[in-house]
Amino acid sequence: MTALFSRRSRRSQVSRLILGVLVAAGFSTLTIAQASAAPVSVPYLCTLNVPKLAVSYDLGIANQTVTASAPTFTTAGDAIPLTYSFGPIASGLPFAVPGSQVRAEPTIDVRQQGGPTLFSQSAVGAAGPATTIAANGPITTPPTLIAVPTSTPGGPVDFAPESTVELIPAQVVLRFVASSDPNFADANPANAATITCTRQGADVVVASSTINYSLSTLPPDRCVAQFAGTTGPPGCNSVQVVRVAVTPGNLSQRAYTSGINPGPNSIELGTITTPVKPTPVIGTLNEVVVTDHRGGTLGWSLTATLSNFVGSNPLHLMGPWNLESSPTCQPATPATAYDYDSPTTSTVPGFESTSVAPGQAAGPSSQSFASSVNLCTKDTTPNATTGSTGGIYNITSPLVLTVPGFQAADVYTAVMTVKLV
Repeated sequence: MTALFSRRSRRSQVSRLILGVLVAAGFSTLTIAQASAAPVSVPYLCTLNVPKLAVSYDLGIANQTVTASAPTFTTAGDAIPLTYSFGPIASGLPFAVPGSQVRAEPTIDVRQQGGPTLFSQSAVGAAGPATTIAANGPITTPPTLIAVPTSTPGGPVDFAPESTVELIPAQVVLRFVASSDPNFADANPANAATITCTRQGADVVVASSTINYSLSTLPPDRCVAQFAGTTGPPGCNSVQVVRVAVTPGNLSQRAYTSGINPGPNSIELGTITTPVKPTPVIGTLNEVVVTDHRGGTLGWSLTATLSNFVGSNPLHLMGPWNLESSPTCQPATPATAYDYDSPTTSTVPGFESTSVAPGQAAGPSSQSFASSVNLCTKDTTPNATTGSTGGIYNITSPLVLTVPGFQAADVYTAVMTVKLV
């Protein structure tokens, strides 16, 4: 579905780059290309109601995928187009519904970033093609255009410049508008069967858009500097607004060879003769570089787990609790800011360590791999200059394996899984 979230209309500016058309009094369309859509899982409670049969079914749907996108920036006075898709929905119907046409009637909650819901807007979509919905079969709905007024005259909200408008799926009604089974559709919509999916729990933002500037500050694009026969000051000024969209990057990790390790995903602890008492051997975790350029205020954590050490003889074992880690986690410097995208070990040209956000913390010393080991966590403290929690961070650790006394002679291998979330 394509939704239009409208602010006060400037109709003279909306005729050139329209991708879809909605005929609705008082709404305008936006001239900014949309960002790519991203699927979001929304917890819904979905119920089938069949008025003619006086029955209701809980369809047992815990989560449903919603896909949406909106432009990164919106000019004040233009509409915010929301590309919105719901489904297909796993119907869970215990019976088939022949020859049905279904349309979606979504309701979107609108709010300013992080605030309470300011208002909700419902709309009616187009009907899908006639199809037979099989028992437990999926239901799909076609794309449609809906409109949400955000600041029309007398409307509920006038969003301020630099504010971010967040769009949240609240409810979707799938209405059976036609069916060869008369129990499901009727000329009177009140008699039609419906599937009502209502959001449960916390709000889930499916798209957002930032307002550029208010109508009262729209810049003049022309002026007369001198009237006939005059010269000199004061002259006149026209203004051109310069805008750049900074799109979010990724949160990533990459390992680089440290110490005597043979490669970035191998750790060599060396050789020891079967000891007569528990004896430590020391190695080094390959340096893990975490790069966060998502451009938000988002934290992350880096943890590690370890399997059993298993010899070439599968009966020869050492438990993961025999290995301990004492990690360090530091903001990168120009010499240690390794480029995730480079095919070789190379630093990021022009990297500035002052742009890295603080708030990283290494896990405690001498952590046993008996359970998950905390290598590093980054909280949501932003960098004072950039306003984001992004940066490049270097994580490493000495590893101490205590080999039990009289351990069977063999070559032992364990798998360490390093998880970034």
